[in-house]
Amino acid sequence: MLPQFELVAKRFMADCPVWGNYTHDLGLEALLRLADRYDIQAYKDFFFGILNERWAGLPPVRAYQSQAFCCLEDAIYQSTKDPIVLERMTETTFAWKVQAPRSREGLLLHERKGEASRVLLDGVQEYAARCIRNGIFIKSSELIHEGFEQWQLHHDLLCDLTTGFWSQGRGWLPDVDQLSPGAWSRGQAWVIRGLVRSLEFLPVDAPEYPPLRRMLQLHVEQLLQVQGSDGFWHRLLDCDVSGSLPDSSATGMIVYYLERSLELRICLPSSTLREALNCAAQVLLSSVDADGNVLHSCPGPGPLVSDQEYLGETIPDRPGEPHGAFALLLAAQNR
Repeated sequence: MLPQFELVAKRFMADCPVWGNYTHDLGLEALLRLADRYDIQAYKDFFFGILNERWAGLPPVRAYQSQAFCCLEDAIYQSTKDPIVLERMTETTFAWKVQAPRSREGLLLHERKGEASRVLLDGVQEYAARCIRNGIFIKSSELIHEGFEQWQLHHDLLCDLTTGFWSQGRGWLPDVDQLSPGAWSRGQAWVIRGLVRSLEFLPVDAPEYPPLRRMLQLHVEQLLQVQGSDGFWHRLLDCDVSGSLPDSSATGMIVYYLERSLELRICLPSSTLREALNCAAQVLLSSVDADGNVLHSCPGPGPLVSDQEYLGETIPDRPGEPHGAFALLLAAQNR
């Protein structure tokens, strides 16, 4: 692993609280993957040390209510193949499926501060992927169908067919039927994450495989058209690249999940795609300072209600912005 990424890992472990948010959980997941890939026992010890401090063992059932964007149980299961972890993850997935509120069209709704009337891309990508993956692991066609249906419903609602980009959600504006504005780059990275994870273990002869793969491939084609000449994907992708700042967090996520898709031959390899990912990976190295802080990471908007603040330099870069570390640690997987 390159020394820049080792610096990020060291900084992440120094700063990571026992109880954090999804940025910390995704960083922990990335550390566990790095530990397995490069045989780094210190990363694995840190990961399980955090879990022991939180729960004295495995996460509790229904953890989705406090963490809807990622899944530590899945990361643990991929690392250990522990059947108890799979059982716990299955309980959580079915609980989410049964208990989560739905829109009038059947879309999963995001629960936030007691309110559940809103669609949120960040969360549904995890839910749909978790249903499909868990369905494969336990041979549940019910879960696989549920995940596939949520992808279709959200694609139909959130994907702008003229640009190919996805809105972050619906219900966050005064007009609750209006979609969130702009093509926020980390939102597009969430789409890539969810689709690649949905397809990772899905058999190629499964009826859900071709439409999900097409959904991913069309999205990738659009992303390749808006990559900056600097190698970054910038904060907003539906405006001129000079109109918004580069975003290392979206870029790191895109690099990792698309490289993973090439490993699995989900995305068809091409010189254009490989060149884009190599260029992005190289520029990410320049986003790490001497102390392991990640630069050029876009702050979280919460629900995106206005794209104006992400135009220009209205919200400047802040070294160490927490969305950067996990994205760089993911991108480190093949470096």
